[in-house]
Amino acid sequence: MPEKPVSSLYHSLDLPGIRMPGNIFLAPLAGYTDRSFRLSCSEFGADLTYTEMVSALGIYHNSRKTVALFEKSPEEPFKAVQIFAPGPEFLADITPALLAQSPALIDINCGCPVPKVVKTGAGAALMKEPKKIGAMVKALKDAVSILGSTVQVTVKLRSGLDANSINFLECAREAAEAGASMLCLHPRTRSQGYGGSAEWAHLALLKEAVPVPVFGSGDLFTAQDVERMLRETGCDGVMVARG
Repeated sequence: MPEKPVSSLYHSLDLPGIRMPGNIFLAPLAGYTDRSFRLSCSEFGADLTYTEMVSALGIYHNSRKTVALFEKSPEEPFKAVQIFAPGPEFLADITPALLAQSPALIDINCGCPVPKVVKTGAGAALMKEPKKIGAMVKALKDAVSILGSTVQVTVKLRSGLDANSINFLECAREAAEAGASMLCLHPRTRSQGYGGSAEWAHLALLKEAVPVPVFGSGDLFTAQDVERMLRETGCDGVMVARG
């Protein structure tokens, strides 16, 4: 079978209520994806940019430092807000503050491997409890709907906590069944951190397992890497991060 032309790998993406102009996104990067960096990446072609991950508890307590992380610049075309939390508590309470910044999407971080995040029960720690991930998606979806918004809820995952607990498919199914409109998988485990190699084969498995768009991240250092991930895994798009 002949390879798809590059032009067919790059395409718009339709989610309920919104059309993304393309499928190459800037991933959320703590300490990096502030407003200035997001604007620069948008100017260089990122179809959607993500905020740094934002503490749901910080929003709940109206921390000025936290709120500043997801404030929208008037010049920003599309921006997604990523939050981290240890469970569904407070998510309904913070939804008005999230929607006030007109995000394109609200993403739940279920993959951060950093110890200070994991020890709170957030980030990759959530992969210990797939049903809790589903409960978080439902809590946000319900709150968004009650407020009359159509902003979509998405989830970013890792492959699992370590090589002996690869459970991204179970977590992804819980998220999709609860109403997540898109999933992103960084196919490394929490124990790998940012080392070793990303297991792209997990992306192909995820794409076959869920009925929603799947984005891939991990080991994307060049434009050729992006093209290869799209071809080899069949994923719907990519999130470019630190590699």
